[in-house]
Amino acid sequence: MTRADSDIPRPEHPRPDFERDEWLNLNGPWRFEVDDAGDGEARGLITGHDLRETILVPFCPESKLSGLSRTDFMEHVWYRRTFDVPGSKSGKRLLLHFGAVDWHARAWLNGAFLGEHRGGYSPFTFDITRAAHVGENELVLHVIDRTTSGLQAVGKQCPKLKSEGCRYTRTTGIWQTVWLEAVGETYLRSLALYPDLDTGRVFFDACIEGPTAGIEVRLSAYLEDELIGEEAVAAAWRSTRGVVELSEITPWQPGKPFLYNLLIEIEKHGEAVDTVHSYFGLRKLAIQGSRFLINDQPVFQRLVLDQGFYPDGIYTAPSDADLKRDIELSMAAGFNGARLHQKVFEPRF
Repeated sequence: MTRADSDIPRPEHPRPDFERDEWLNLNGPWRFEVDDAGDGEARGLITGHDLRETILVPFCPESKLSGLSRTDFMEHVWYRRTFDVPGSKSGKRLLLHFGAVDWHARAWLNGAFLGEHRGGYSPFTFDITRAAHVGENELVLHVIDRTTSGLQAVGKQCPKLKSEGCRYTRTTGIWQTVWLEAVGETYLRSLALYPDLDTGRVFFDACIEGPTAGIEVRLSAYLEDELIGEEAVAAAWRSTRGVVELSEITPWQPGKPFLYNLLIEIEKHGEAVDTVHSYFGLRKLAIQGSRFLINDQPVFQRLVLDQGFYPDGIYTAPSDADLKRDIELSMAAGFNGARLHQKVFEPRF
């Protein structure tokens, strides 16, 4: 498994703050079917059955970029694709990540049920190590989306067939990147960072998955290529805490958004078994009376309302450049921030 090819949509790693080298982007053409009767599982769609149409993931079927432009109500939809696991990944844990699927996702790999997730905006992960095998693997996803039920968060998605007022075309199914990562038996599950500008330190809280005997968590902070802070602590089961002291202090501030590079290594007896690339900025926020302060300096907020809809992709930006362009246009119009409205935006934004 390597980085994604540029000939698939949204090829960049979807988590620039939590990026591994060994990953495989699963965007691109998938087989797809609308299950009007909701009997797909009874018909055996969980394995070995081709589906009727093709969709371009990560764009939802309502969007033009998906190749379907189906804007009617779709309560049940199915996805299917295959992917290869090379023999070099034997012995590794394999993690299957979904950036976001609207709304209730149920997944199978090679006919084995992986699990399910409810919620149209939050990411989720399955450990597919036992279900996957070297060579070709079949991934199937069933999505249930009851937009008009009143039982799920829909944001600005319109409960009527056509958009009206301030409610717009719905999003069903996959709308963020799907990807695989290979990790060690013990790996970094999540990481929270708490920068302290005043003292030039970064506090961290790491969640480690897998056996922790003989495991250390090492964080190395870099100013460009220069190592300016490092800390290694013994791994705990769910909460591994520590602090990195920085030898050079450069604050993040409006107009000069400086970021440090961060390398997180999960080490067993001194050898890295999992490596994650991230970054952080040193800043502090405060409210003083009616003033909002960044790094003790008052900032007048002139914010644009960003609803996060795209003409051709609906919830999903056509490209990484389009995400950046939204920010550039807002700044060119005189805004210095944004209120992100009625949806959880993708991490790259």
